[in-house]
Amino acid sequence: MPPTWRIRTAVADDAGPLAVLARATYVHAYADEVDPLQLQAHLEQELADDAIAQMLARDRFYLAVGGETTVGFVQIGQVTASYREHVAGFDPQGSEIRRL
Repeated sequence: MPPTWRIRTAVADDAGPLAVLARATYVHAYADEVDPLQLQAHLEQELADDAIAQMLARDRFYLAVGGETTVGFVQIGQVTASYREHVAGFDPQGSEIRRL
């Protein structure tokens, strides 16, 4: 029987498994394009378990779950300064997708 698919809001206990998924998807997407040392530094600094835990405390994450396995996620947070510089008429209280 195929798994039941659902979307759910991430909670603090999801930080470790979410970090594993974030690192795996980052490597899959960028391993052929980024210098290996830079790739490793990014994984250790930006996608470490504690970094993901801090993001979970600040932003909203929604997880795509099949059965008991998390297979995807989206991170949504408040609009950043870089977005403000590039988009006219933005809502300063708005949100942006940070990771998908």
